[in-house]
Amino acid sequence: PFKIGSLVNLDLAIFRDGFHADLSETFLIRDQRIKESEISQDQNQDQLDLLKVSYDALKLAASNIKPGVFYRDLGTIIDNFVTSKGHSVTKNYCGHGTGIHFHTVPIIPHYANNKAIGIMKQGHIFTIEPMINSGLNNGGSKILSDKWTVVTRNGAKSVQFEHTFLVTETG
Repeated sequence: PFKIGSLVNLDLAIFRDGFHADLSETFLIRDQRIKESEISQDQNQDQLDLLKVSYDALKLAASNIKPGVFYRDLGTIIDNFVTSKGHSVTKNYCGHGTGIHFHTVPIIPHYANNKAIGIMKQGHIFTIEPMINSGLNNGGSKILSDKWTVVTRNGAKSVQFEHTFLVTETG
């Protein structure tokens, strides 16, 4: 069951008219009947800050989408921003191409110094979906017994936002 203060991620895949799209959003479960002053400020604020860093990292990477940009550059942009805020990027998962095929090339790592191949061109469709973890050292991630849920090895909070993008002539 969800508890007040839980971070919940919803990951949706859509297939319509022969094309795939993918998105993910993370939410903080809150009880709006409780006054802000009654909520544990430290715990709540840390979670809200982590949500903001993750979403801002996605927006920052998206603002750099345009023809001629290397896919690997998105990882550097995301990683530099996230680490400057005192958090880390999960390296086990990445964005991906989508369209008539689901989870296809290009592969979009969200960390610096990655070896992603490819340059954005008009008409490319792909996701950016950085998984951001609280703190700089979380020991990596693991998959739980349900074979779907991913958690940090040290129990640090983790959030994710994912959007599907189409590269146009202007961005």
